[in-house]
Amino acid sequence: MRWLVLWAGFVSSAFAADTESGWLASDAESKRFFGEAVAGPTFTAGTKVTVLVHDGDTVRIFAGDRFGWVPASAITSTPPKGAEAGTPGMPDIKLVPAGAEKPAPPKP
Repeated sequence: MRWLVLWAGFVSSAFAADTESGWLASDAESKRFFGEAVAGPTFTAGTKVTVLVHDGDTVRIFAGDRFGWVPASAITSTPPKGAEAGTPGMPDIKLVPAGAEKPAPPKP
């Protein structure tokens, strides 16, 4: 069991060191496997993704729990209007120090 924890830590740190984030510039129907015709999930324009691998003009991406190969030209480093930086597939959490006043709710 201990080796599994060490392996998981190694793999996650390897991905974290070499990944980059981007957004889909257009809708993209991904392929499940590189160079194969097996359909993967469809990603919509404006989705924030993490690029895991570059292979020529194709990239392996993930967002949330979806993975796929898409054309590199479908990825842009320019966020869509109104997009906030964050981790793909994860909610943005704002931390409030203990004892701090809670912000007032927005007025309707």
